[in-house]
Amino acid sequence: MYAEALQIADKYKKLQKLLDTPFSDKKQEATHLSFLGFAHLASRQLADARQAFEASIAANPNIRAYNGLATIAIMENNLEQAKQYLSKSETLEPDNASTRHLKAKLANLDKQPEKAQQLIKQLLQ
Repeated sequence: MYAEALQIADKYKKLQKLLDTPFSDKKQEATHLSFLGFAHLASRQLADARQAFEASIAANPNIRAYNGLATIAIMENNLEQAKQYLSKSETLEPDNASTRHLKAKLANLDKQPEKAQQLIKQLLQ
């Protein structure tokens, strides 16, 4: 993701400054906050990432933020919560590739390799 690339290039502070700019449009604000969440996630600042994703959803529910929260839940080994967030993502956009990828990862962690393989095959079609 773009935010991760900037963080890896040691430009995290510059990215944070850019993302701290408020928006008047709720959809733009939600996008902005989800990118901020991924920037925090890339630097393993899970509490800050969670806060940004939740604020993004409050501004305008979106799959990026739900997938970000699912990623945090997976990192914290909270598989049931990850499933709930991914379900919300699917409600908004049923065929999203990122959501399917996370579902495959989750299925694998949940000891369901056949389901994980099926989801990966769907991604490749």
